[in-house]
Amino acid sequence: TSTPEGPVRFLRFLTTELLPFIDANYRTTRYRLLYGGSAAGQYAVYAMLNAPEAFDAYLTGGPGLGIGGHTLLDGVEALFARRQAFPKFLSLVSFQNDLLVATAYTPPLVAIFEKYRPAGFRWYVKTVP
Repeated sequence: TSTPEGPVRFLRFLTTELLPFIDANYRTTRYRLLYGGSAAGQYAVYAMLNAPEAFDAYLTGGPGLGIGGHTLLDGVEALFARRQAFPKFLSLVSFQNDLLVATAYTPPLVAIFEKYRPAGFRWYVKTVP
């Protein structure tokens, strides 16, 4: 399936308009972090896959990874299969009472991380009460 236009346009806005504006008007460092909770957590993983040069770390809280989960898993596997190095950090923090749609895809995602282990890629996965 193809990605709807909204996520593509928003990622383009973040990387080509918002980040340059922030850098031009505020003191910033080169290290960039993107955080998202719930559906925005899934979006953070989407951004990691589609604009990995834009951020250094991706933090999520209760990410809804199961929405389009197979597409997400396929995307991560395709990215890691072609990259020897991926110097990024991804944090996936789920909550014990999250719906299955938010947690079911975490174990297969971690399996992909462990299978490929691109150089420099670090991840943190935790379920909290």
